[in-house]
Amino acid sequence: MKLQITEAISSSFGKIEQMRESRVGGVSAISGSLEVTDRHGHELFLNHVWESLNTAAKILFFVVVTPLMLASWDKERFGLFALANSSVALMVVFDLGLRALTRVALSNNSITQEEKVRRYAANIAAFVLASTSALSLIFLLALNGCWGRWLHLPVGGDFVMVAAPAIAACTMLLQLLVEPVAAEGFLSRIKANLFVGNLIAFGIVLAALRIGASVAVVTVLYLGTLALPLLFLLPAAHVQTGIFGRPMTGLKLEDILSAFRLGSWNNVLNLAWLLQGYGLLFLISILIDPVQAGIFFLYLKLTEMLSVLGASTTEPTIAALASASTPEQRRRRFNAAYKSAVALCLTGAVAYSFFCSDLLRLWLGRSFDNPFTGLLIALFGLSAAFTRMVTAACVGLGRPRPAAVGALAGALVTIAGVSAFYHRGGTEGVLLIGAGSGIFLVPAAIAIARTMGGGFLTIWIKPVKEFVPSLFVITTLSWLAAYSANLFAMALAVLTCALICLRHIFRQPLSRLGKGNGPDSSWPRYDMLLAQGIDYACVGSHPSFSQTRSI
Repeated sequence: MKLQITEAISSSFGKIEQMRESRVGGVSAISGSLEVTDRHGHELFLNHVWESLNTAAKILFFVVVTPLMLASWDKERFGLFALANSSVALMVVFDLGLRALTRVALSNNSITQEEKVRRYAANIAAFVLASTSALSLIFLLALNGCWGRWLHLPVGGDFVMVAAPAIAACTMLLQLLVEPVAAEGFLSRIKANLFVGNLIAFGIVLAALRIGASVAVVTVLYLGTLALPLLFLLPAAHVQTGIFGRPMTGLKLEDILSAFRLGSWNNVLNLAWLLQGYGLLFLISILIDPVQAGIFFLYLKLTEMLSVLGASTTEPTIAALASASTPEQRRRRFNAAYKSAVALCLTGAVAYSFFCSDLLRLWLGRSFDNPFTGLLIALFGLSAAFTRMVTAACVGLGRPRPAAVGALAGALVTIAGVSAFYHRGGTEGVLLIGAGSGIFLVPAAIAIARTMGGGFLTIWIKPVKEFVPSLFVITTLSWLAAYSANLFAMALAVLTCALICLRHIFRQPLSRLGKGNGPDSSWPRYDMLLAQGIDYACVGSHPSFSQTRSI
C-alpha cells in the first residue's frame, strides 16, 4: 500500500512539472482525472455491490452491538448513543449541499477545467467555514449544559454531543476532498473504503464493549474509525499542494459566498431530510426522554437500511445525469437506476412487512407491540427511498428547487403532526406520518418527467408496473414462509426473493439498454453472466417459475 501511495505521489509531482510548462497552470494536471467516463452501467453495478456490503455491515453491527450495549448500559445511556449518532446525521445540514454540487461541477463537460478546480476549492473553503461556525456554537451550548437540560441527558451527555459532531465534520471534509474520485466515475471506490471502515469499527467497538467502555469512549472510537480508510483515497483525488494550493489561496470572499448561494436549495433539501429523519429523535427526546428516542432510533435504523437500497442507485445517478448531453441519454440512464431502486426497495418492503417482528424477537428478545409496525417501517422506508430518487434526479439535472420545496413541506407537516399526535399515536404514529411525506415530492417527480421528455406514468409508474409479477411471487413466498413460522423457511424465502429481485434488475433492463446507441448502451459482459446465472438459479430452484417462463 505504501508503495502504491508513493508511486501515486511521484506521478502527481511529475504532472506538476508538466503543469508549470502549460498555459493553464494548475488545471491541466487535474483535468484528465476529472473527466467523467461514460461507464454508468458498470459503476451502477459496482455501487450496488459495495452499497449492499456496507448495508450488510451496518445491519450486522447493530444486530450484534445493540444487545451488548443494552446489557452494558441502561436504556437511558443507549438513548444517549442514539442521539450522538443522530447528531452526526444532523451535521449533514452543514454540508450545504457542497458534495453534490462538487460532483455535478466536476462531471459537467460544459465548463472549463480551470473553473472546475476553482469551484472545487471554493466548496471546500465554504464547508470549513460553515462547519467551524456550527461546532463553535455546539461547544458553547455544551459549556452551559444546554444539551443535558434540553434533551434530558445523563451525566457526560454534553461531551458526547460535542465529540460526535466534531468527528462527523472531519469525516465530511474527507468525503468532500475525495469527490474527484466519484466525479471521475469511481464512486464505488469510495464505498469500498467505507466498507473497510465499517469492518474495522465493528471490531473496535466489540473490543471496547468487552472491557466495559463508556458511551463517550465507544462513540469516539466508532465514529473516528469509520472514516480512516478514506485517507488512502487522497492521492487518487489528486489533492497535492502544487495542484490544489494555488486555486485555494487565490479564493476571494465572493467565491465562497457564491458556493453558499449555489447550494441554497441543496441546503433546504438537507434540512428537510434531517427534520423528518434523525431530527425526530431529538424531538422525541425533548417531548419524552432519551429512552423513547432510543426505541425510535432502532426503528429508524431498520427504515434506513431499506432506504439505503434506493441510495445505492441515486448517488451514481447524480453524476450520470449531470454528464448526459441529450434527453434520451438522461432518460435511459435514469430508467436503469430507477428500475433497480424499485426492485430493491419493494422487495425489502415486503420482507420487512412479514419478517420484521420475527427479526426484532431474535434480535432483542421481544416482538412489536403492534402487528402493523413492520409494515409501517416498510412504508416509511419506501417514502424515504422515493424522496432520495426524486432528489438525486433533480440535483443531477441542475434543478433542486422542486425537490427542496416538496421535501421541506413534507418535513414541516411531519414535525407538526408528531408534535401534536405523538402522545396518542406513539412511535407507530410517527412512522405513519413520516410515510405520508413522500406525497409532497410528486410535483417534483412530474417536473423531472417533463425535463426528460416523458410523462409521469412512463418515467415513474411503468417501472413499478413491470415489477408487479415478480412482486406478486415475492409476496406469496414471504406470506407462506411467515405463516409457517419456520426459521429455515423464512431464510429460504428471503434468499429466493433476493434472487428474483436480482433477476429482474439484471435481466430485463439489459436487453432494452443494449438497443440504444452510444457508449453507455451496453452493460459489462460479467453483468450479463451474473444475470443469466441468477435466472438459472431462480428457474432451477422453482419449477413453477420455469413453467411460467415457458408459457
